[in-house]
Amino acid sequence: MITYQNIPTAIRNGDYKLALEMAAPLVKHTSYNLNELHINVLKTYKKGQALPEFKYVNCSKKFVHGITPLHFACINPNPEVLEQILKVNGDFQMLDQNMRRPIHYAAANENIKCLELLVSKGANLMDIDS
Repeated sequence: MITYQNIPTAIRNGDYKLALEMAAPLVKHTSYNLNELHINVLKTYKKGQALPEFKYVNCSKKFVHGITPLHFACINPNPEVLEQILKVNGDFQMLDQNMRRPIHYAAANENIKCLELLVSKGANLMDIDS
């Protein structure tokens, strides 16, 4: 049975489409701490596609295991999404509940473009779990 607790696993495994499928229905339920930005980050995966307008506060909303839209963006194959979030909230060092930074999610999913972007902002490759 798929539950909200499976979403972090999908995110860690880089399956943004499965994560979107599971997370989208939960936005209406405030107890899950998901916001529209979490969902839009997963939906905006085509090159040249822009995120709908969002505010700084939306970037730091923590879903289960402390996963923010920034963590979600690091598995998106479109690095422009990550760049849009970093323009609004440049904190590329946000930790999740397991003390993982966004660069870990990009590396675990072999998302080279997002890795390059994070490193260009000052992220440390040594912050990746082995």
